[in-house]
Amino acid sequence: MANLKDIRKRIGSVKNTQKITRAMKMVAAAKLRKAQQNMLDLRPYAIKTMDVLSGVAARAGEDEDIHPLLARRKAKHVMLVVLTSDRGLAGAFNANINKAAFKFWKELEADGKKVTFAVIGTKGRDYLKRRDADIQKDFSGVFQDLSMDRAGEIGRYIVDAYGRHDLDSVYLIYNEFKSAISQDLVIEPLLPITPMEVA
Repeated sequence: MANLKDIRKRIGSVKNTQKITRAMKMVAAAKLRKAQQNMLDLRPYAIKTMDVLSGVAARAGEDEDIHPLLARRKAKHVMLVVLTSDRGLAGAFNANINKAAFKFWKELEADGKKVTFAVIGTKGRDYLKRRDADIQKDFSGVFQDLSMDRAGEIGRYIVDAYGRHDLDSVYLIYNEFKSAISQDLVIEPLLPITPMEVA
């Protein structure tokens, strides 16, 4: 049986662990708040940019010279850009994206389309590798030093491949942030830019 001194020592260890855990929780909460605020601040710009691009696409006439990003062609080769995290312990966050990507992949293949992938995040990469997916580009680790340059690198890769006619359409698969515990799964056509309804 443990003596009184050992019990006090264990109690002290537990209290120290609780203090460290509380401090880590506070740091994580502060980082989450900052990331949420940055994302929420940028969301209106992203939405407006897509609205403007969709408006331009809607007004582009059939007989005009159409920019390659607006040009529609028969979709024989589709790229799925799968956006997951680099780490686990995120509940169903990654699993939902991976399952949706797999299901969409198989639907496209059943429709006779060639499907390739660009992955952002190790969880998506590892999931798709285990299923023998054709991963053309791996942007894992991008979250370690996320910047406009890194985002530009990803965008340039996709736009260049589409412009060279290596791809006929591109879809982005991700979770749209609602709150820390709620996200909506999104499969969004990225290229060609889709026209919005013009009133």
